[in-house]
Amino acid sequence: MKPSLTVTYGLGWALEMPPTEESGKQVMFVGPDGREVDTQSYLAQRKAAALAGQVYNPQIGFALIATSPATRATSITPSITR
Repeated sequence: MKPSLTVTYGLGWALEMPPTEESGKQVMFVGPDGREVDTQSYLAQRKAAALAGQVYNPQIGFALIATSPATRATSITPSITR
């Protein structure tokens, strides 16, 4: 056996778009009350339940941005140029 050294380098990137319907309308995660699920509060509630030995597993669904009671001011429209 001979000692050897292998060095590998590279560059990668990814573009993640928000989920959309087939018609192109954007959707968002909503809770049972139809309001947008906030990631920070969801994770905080899940952590608190875990520390108390409980399970936090609310029902989550999708709603079109235009039909949700917690509609955002604008939807996300990417601008991709080559």
